[in-house]
Amino acid sequence: MRRKGKGRLEDRAMDEHAQVNGMIVDFDGAFYDDNLNTFEWWQEKHRGYAKREAADAIDLYSRMLKGKANGEVGDSAAAKKKMAYYRLPPYFRAVLYFCIRYFVKLGFLDGRAGWRWHFWQGLWYRWLVDREIGRMRGGVVVSGLAAKNAKVAKGMGKGELGREAVEGIGRGRKDEKD
Repeated sequence: MRRKGKGRLEDRAMDEHAQVNGMIVDFDGAFYDDNLNTFEWWQEKHRGYAKREAADAIDLYSRMLKGKANGEVGDSAAAKKKMAYYRLPPYFRAVLYFCIRYFVKLGFLDGRAGWRWHFWQGLWYRWLVDREIGRMRGGVVVSGLAAKNAKVAKGMGKGELGREAVEGIGRGRKDEKD
């Protein structure tokens, strides 16, 4: 919650953060999301999220390439963490992420509910993101919100930075250009 005119959201397709002008208040107590929608609704929602996150991942890679060209590398710890993740091979990173969450971080201690949560949110969803990145790398035109936020759709297939970003992400390494 925020007061009108006292903050804004980052211009990203996914996981945007609120930037607030003024005082921030923490509330005591718990917040519960008692979602009464079906599991099929949840899956469809996350299919849309996967497309948006794939576009953001491509955008992040594109900005990293631009920063490298200008001698600037993103100093955001979150951006560096995401880039480290996206440098891993596609699909392998989803399995690795799931194994870390479920085994290393002891998600299995949550029983059946923990299995379902870590499988669907930690493996299935990450797998969908990789699939969408693959589709975008394959030259599928990005449309709608993804195109606006990825800022690479118009460069696809024209040899511009957008194509480099789309092709480079998920290779497991940064491309070196002299």
